[in-house]
Amino acid sequence: MFSDRLRVTVKLTLAGTAHTIPAGNVRRLELELASYGFSGRIEFWLAADKAYGGGYEDELKAAFIKPDLIQVDLAVEAAHAEPETAASIQPIAVSGLVTSKALTESQLRTERDEPIVGRRYEVRFADPARVLWGQHYPCELYTEKSMQDVLDAHKGERITLAYDWTALGASQPLLFLGLDPAYGASFYDLVLWYVASGQAAFTYDYLSQGAQGSGSPGYKIAATKDTTGTPAKLFRDDVARLALRFPEVVRYQARVLNSYALSPATQIVDQEQKVTGIRQDHLLHTPISQAVDDRVSAETARLFVRGMELELECGRYPTITFVPGVRLTLESDLLWSSQAVPLGQTYRVFEVRLVAEALVEGLDQDYGAPDTGFRVSLAAALELDAEKTLRLPAFAEPRYPVYVEGLVVSEQGEEADETYQIYQDQSTSQDQYKVAIPLWEKQQVTAPFGPGQGSDRLYFPLHKNDRVLVAFDFAGAEIVKTLDWRAGARLAMEGQGDQVLFGKTPTSKTAMSFLYTEQKPVFSIARTNDKDTSTIELQEGILRIVVKEDT
Repeated sequence: MFSDRLRVTVKLTLAGTAHTIPAGNVRRLELELASYGFSGRIEFWLAADKAYGGGYEDELKAAFIKPDLIQVDLAVEAAHAEPETAASIQPIAVSGLVTSKALTESQLRTERDEPIVGRRYEVRFADPARVLWGQHYPCELYTEKSMQDVLDAHKGERITLAYDWTALGASQPLLFLGLDPAYGASFYDLVLWYVASGQAAFTYDYLSQGAQGSGSPGYKIAATKDTTGTPAKLFRDDVARLALRFPEVVRYQARVLNSYALSPATQIVDQEQKVTGIRQDHLLHTPISQAVDDRVSAETARLFVRGMELELECGRYPTITFVPGVRLTLESDLLWSSQAVPLGQTYRVFEVRLVAEALVEGLDQDYGAPDTGFRVSLAAALELDAEKTLRLPAFAEPRYPVYVEGLVVSEQGEEADETYQIYQDQSTSQDQYKVAIPLWEKQQVTAPFGPGQGSDRLYFPLHKNDRVLVAFDFAGAEIVKTLDWRAGARLAMEGQGDQVLFGKTPTSKTAMSFLYTEQKPVFSIARTNDKDTSTIELQEGILRIVVKEDT
């Protein structure tokens, strides 16, 4: 730890009104800054002695005790910054939302009813995506939309997103958000899961935040980590302790297995540091070869050796901008030993931990001053500039499938005809149904065309407007079962019968039925085509064949 005078700028915005807290009122500050976002805690005093002749009135209390959303804009910098280069030092700056709060009131004397002379406030806060998306559980269907469209639809007014990943803008046949609070995965979890699945980067832009001051916080989703710009130079005098950390090496070999019976395949994803016999298998069931290739590519991207990481503790407030995302070097002309292992490479800060406690706890010390003295602990973790490791918080994987009702689509025949239609995917040549989903404005999704739970020897396709249960994954759907009888298919229970219906309409059909009449089994086949009917009926001692045309 070290001592320094810090300029801590705090602004709380409640119900459209901003309350600025001077640095001299702050008594404790904690910040956990990661590349993807942050959390923090701040404690400060506000005097309230006007009731007995003093000069201070607490204007925060009335709004603070209400449940209104509170925005925290916070910036921290050394009161007497002394950069050792021509570059200016940007403050550590964040803009977040309060997650919990507390206050402690200080009374003039406690032995009788005396006025409150001050209140010590505590607020805990985090980045807006974690706070708001962490409570967001939408269940919604999107067709012919991109993931970027989905993100834009759900970011709201508190979150700013930038994109640099081609996959985000690609239109998808369907994207389904089936998020249920009962299973724990929120929209925040889904975004992190999606980013992790694509080995992409999700970052909070501390550098823009620090340069612009308080404002709308920005996130970026990019295909790779940022490696642009000239790295800063970290001075040896800034660092009290430096440790090298070497993460665990991946020792397994990956295999992608496709159980598709007509073309089963096993593809091996090799890597140099494997231990023979240790592997991770990934099982698929798909007739689409591209799906297998995509999975192989994904597993290949995950198999790499993690690089060296640096852990450092500062011996003074840094003389460079020091937030996640900053790239820097360690060089011998900055008092680092030329024999030190970390020299000669570029690093990126991915984590910063700051704890600052006021040197004096009392209410009056430096009250209202623009800066004050703190005992400071400032530590950071750095990675190599080319490091591929994803820096994401722990997240719950979205739970699929999710079941929704739909109506089978067919464009064959007249509107009233109970026809079926086979659609073919142009990119995969796979046969498909189309299903309209009434809950979401009858948007249409595709599902595999196949025998389902029936026998391959029985060909009974699903017909127009058949009510079906659809199992949705994030980017796909499958018909699980039918939910209702076709009109005219159900028989009265008294006959204990079974029936199969063929045909397109009530006037163009064939019905094959078996039922009991007066406890005797009766089997019949009845063909109808408008006024022309043909019937074959078998019952005890009787074979009846009737062909007629109704007049």
